[in-house]
Amino acid sequence: MARIATTEPSRLRQQLLALPGIGEETADAMRLYVFDQSTFIADNYCRRLFSWLGQDFATYAKLKAHTREVDDWGLRDAQEFHG
Repeated sequence: MARIATTEPSRLRQQLLALPGIGEETADAMRLYVFDQSTFIADNYCRRLFSWLGQDFATYAKLKAHTREVDDWGLRDAQEFHG
């Protein structure tokens, strides 16, 4: 797993998405909690919160693109924010 954990984040995400049954949310959750790569998980709960705050994002990808700065947070901060 050490070799996988050192894979560049966007490349690891693409490799995970290429696996059958792995979607965007699962790939990002795996990166955040299994491979210790800081990332934002734009799940339905988060999309509802943003909608309630007046910023509607129709898809996971649109909210994820809007929140790229979270990818630069420390790992523990990103995990805590999602949790």
